[in-house]
Amino acid sequence: MALSIFSPVPDWASSVVYSKYTIVKYLGKIYYALVDHTSGGTFDTSKWGGHITDPFGSVISNEDTTDSTRPHFFFTPSYGNTVNSEPRTKITQFGEGYQQRIPESINNTLLKISVVFENRTAKEATAILHFLNARNGSEAFLYTPPEPYATMRLFACFNWNQQSQFLNNININAEFTEVPV
Repeated sequence: MALSIFSPVPDWASSVVYSKYTIVKYLGKIYYALVDHTSGGTFDTSKWGGHITDPFGSVISNEDTTDSTRPHFFFTPSYGNTVNSEPRTKITQFGEGYQQRIPESINNTLLKISVVFENRTAKEATAILHFLNARNGSEAFLYTPPEPYATMRLFACFNWNQQSQFLNNININAEFTEVPV
């Protein structure tokens, strides 16, 4: 069966052999296998990625006030990522060259990170692209950027592209934009 980010996602089931990056649905959320394993009688979150408890404590859904999980981008990018910081400031120019500079808003220094995933298998690339496509550019997700910014933050991804070099050698480029909590 061909891998596709548009294929229906099967429900998680017990006593099934799952390979790394298999995509399943459990309690209405999408998860990605972190390791090869055979599922037990209960869903083991240590073997699945894609959702974690929101460290910022926000409730995501208006319908379910008990849901405190948020999508989590756990895939490890290749080296060569670019981080752009462009603080938004208001500058007031006074006479004789004097200036006053103040932050434009509370969250005036949000990161933009260009992440690169090189030489990925078709299965891993499908999982990465499925995650991004499922967010549809509108749903924010948790991501820990590389050092020295290595603190979990909230991001959205508005654009990404994929290049197939040859069989099981796929490159993905994406731009993550930090969003205020």
